[in-house]
Amino acid sequence: MKGKLVQGEYYDFRVIKKVALGDSSQFWVLEDPFGFRHMLDASYYKKYHIAPEIVLRCKVDKINCTGKIFLEPPHPFYSVGDVCSFPVIGISHIENCFIVTVEDKLGFRHTVSLKHNVGEAVDLRIARIKKGKLYLSDSRDTDECWFTEGNVYSFYVADIKDAEGCGVCFYLRDNADRIHLLPTKNYLHYGISADTHIRCNVIKQSADGQTTLEPLNPAYVPGKRYLFPYSDFHFKISYNGRKEYVLTVKDCWGHAIDVVTDVSSSDVFKKSGLIDCEVDVIKKGRLYLTDPQPVNTH
Repeated sequence: MKGKLVQGEYYDFRVIKKVALGDSSQFWVLEDPFGFRHMLDASYYKKYHIAPEIVLRCKVDKINCTGKIFLEPPHPFYSVGDVCSFPVIGISHIENCFIVTVEDKLGFRHTVSLKHNVGEAVDLRIARIKKGKLYLSDSRDTDECWFTEGNVYSFYVADIKDAEGCGVCFYLRDNADRIHLLPTKNYLHYGISADTHIRCNVIKQSADGQTTLEPLNPAYVPGKRYLFPYSDFHFKISYNGRKEYVLTVKDCWGHAIDVVTDVSSSDVFKKSGLIDCEVDVIKKGRLYLTDPQPVNTH
């Protein structure tokens, strides 16, 4: 009898084969205990020991609103919750925080903010593993519920520089002098500069203090409606993963945004030129819009 996977649970998956798609992307094909097959992006797991016919006990990391399932195979050396020793590659100092770069057993480097100095090695907790990447936290921290998810907090931009394993980041200091790293690549158009304060929505925080922050957009607020200039219209695969009628508009920075619509013709939108849309959510600096309505300008 067929069953279904549950988010957050672990299951045994049989590795069937590796396949290449048209754009040269490679995926492992995995079969779950119920006979359904799933695709696992091989690019994140090049140093994992994955091969056809072996069994992987994967975590169902996420099931999104369209039913797409994201799997996380077991790391060759680490498990979530473990405290492990990592060799220290470099240390920098920002005010009363130490930004420590370490290297894991696969040769990947990671940056973590600590309240104390370290020597040649440091004990860190594996807070999370996602797409093969380790998310590390201070092993001395035990109860780190610093924020309320969904609330907005002020952060001071202490610095903007490269962080090993994260790329160029904003170094954000909270009111308790803790440092949080936020990659700059999604927010270059926000005009964020060092030595200023920004407000961020705390999207998520793990028990070990790892935070997912979303800076407030300087031009748009979720739940409000705005006018966007018309750009294009196609019947194509949408961000929902389905083939749908998709209207393309542009934001105030000129970025193209796809909006799903139940209208099957571009005429009404093209004639209007301006489209009234509601900002549903903002994620990683990107607008997700709903309910597009043509504006009668005549």
